[in-house]
Amino acid sequence: MKKLISMILAAVLLLTLATGCGSGQTNTSAQNEKGTSQTAKPDNAFAGSEKKYSKKLVIDWASVMVNEGTDYNADEFSRQWCEKFNIEWNMIPLTWENWAEKLRIWINSGDMPDIATWNYVHGELAAYVEQGLIRRLPDDWKTRWPNVAKAYESTVIGPKLDELFGGTYCLPKPRFAMNKPAEVLPDHMGIYMRKDWMEQIGIEIKDAYTVNELLDIARQIKQKDPGNVGDKLAPIEVRTGNMAFLFTWAVYEHSREPADFYIGEDGKYHWGPADPETLEGLKLYQQAYREGLLHPEFYTLKQNEDLEDFYVAGTAAITCEGGLSYYQNLFGEQFKKNLGLDPEKAMHFAAVLGNDGKYHHPEVINFWTANIFSPDMDDEKFERIMDIFDYSCTQEGQYIIRMGIKGVDWEETSDGGFRTLMPEGQTVDSKYPSIMPLYINMLILSDDFDMINPSYPESYRNRTKRQYELRSKLSDSTTLVPTDWTSYFHDSPAKRKVAFDYATEYAQLILKEGSIEENWKAWVKEKMQVVQPVLDELNALINK
Repeated sequence: MKKLISMILAAVLLLTLATGCGSGQTNTSAQNEKGTSQTAKPDNAFAGSEKKYSKKLVIDWASVMVNEGTDYNADEFSRQWCEKFNIEWNMIPLTWENWAEKLRIWINSGDMPDIATWNYVHGELAAYVEQGLIRRLPDDWKTRWPNVAKAYESTVIGPKLDELFGGTYCLPKPRFAMNKPAEVLPDHMGIYMRKDWMEQIGIEIKDAYTVNELLDIARQIKQKDPGNVGDKLAPIEVRTGNMAFLFTWAVYEHSREPADFYIGEDGKYHWGPADPETLEGLKLYQQAYREGLLHPEFYTLKQNEDLEDFYVAGTAAITCEGGLSYYQNLFGEQFKKNLGLDPEKAMHFAAVLGNDGKYHHPEVINFWTANIFSPDMDDEKFERIMDIFDYSCTQEGQYIIRMGIKGVDWEETSDGGFRTLMPEGQTVDSKYPSIMPLYINMLILSDDFDMINPSYPESYRNRTKRQYELRSKLSDSTTLVPTDWTSYFHDSPAKRKVAFDYATEYAQLILKEGSIEENWKAWVKEKMQVVQPVLDELNALINK
């Protein structure tokens, strides 16, 4: 059934969709709320609008979330883009596990693809720039591709990098290109829970749980097995990369990057993983594992295996993933398809808090990943890519990326709103396999449009907005800590040695036999050999 989504202020709506974002819901006023920020609306014109592309180009792009079995040129959505720019995509799939290492090998060997979606690490960027391993954008790129430039400015980090390096070497992808839901951004990661099982055994449904409450819920589910799963039941099933969100990172904001190096009350830099609050989180983590509340082999789980046990096999009671409407909708459709369950009755999403009832996390800088380019790519191909990016950042490009083909998947209404033409439950990414991650994450990310996307159920959109508000309310500047740019951008041979994978390090610690406290102390002592020189460098900067 067609769903009519109306906006009260058409002009503001156009501004909102110009960069794929908004504050509020689709059936409410689009007026900005307190704590949001704006950038100017991109012009609908784009850099390549007057060009005719006579030569067909094949563009290689390596990224996570690429499905190895998908032809990213085959569906009607991608065909229209490929024909418009006379290109063909060669998408190179990376997994969460091999993403960082494969890119490092390719980049350092001079064998990187035309484009790579790269998980930004400042020390790596500095090394790549020094050695000429990635492409420097031309000095006039912001005037040649103005819509990309506006998106770039909204990331905050982009202009800072220009100052540091004297030019542009990567394009960070903005989460919110216009309206931020909070002045200091919290993360949207949280826990998906079997609401039906919890209600069956009398557990209160809330928007947030402390770590201790989470463990108590897991114990009750393990003991009572409300879903009659039997031996395959995993009260908490989360792969290593996300498990720290439930324990160390939930308890202590300085137990992870980029807030691991921070200035303490004594006015000096400290290393958060060596603080007793990190040990507190590790004790809870190990306690959960030794009580059998975690999947017994969580450390071996590969990408999506934990999620599939939640929404395909139905053997996991709690898992961890992003709380955006996109993910809620994905989980909900899988619940209906695989388990025959109504997600409104069987699924719940919540935040994880420290045992003090506060939300703990470093400020989320307004970007996730960055596009980097091969230095060996010819100018013609680079310019074609930038033309595509520039179009993707226009009002028209964002309409299409977020809602599909105009006249087929959606249409404008006389009151300045939209009408989605897709069947209930269908979204652009479920209809067109090429959408994710190629177009949805091309440059501007979909985080804030997510809260007003008419393709998603209103309950999911409301929950996403509510989660951002709740995390801001349950935190302050000591638990949701602003970015320390001195530490973030500090680069030296010593600093490049401390790019730790904390999620893996913490998992290895809690799996060790013996006392977690003694094992942690030994780990800190070992790491301090490379950490202390960084602390000395940072503390020297304070007095300059």
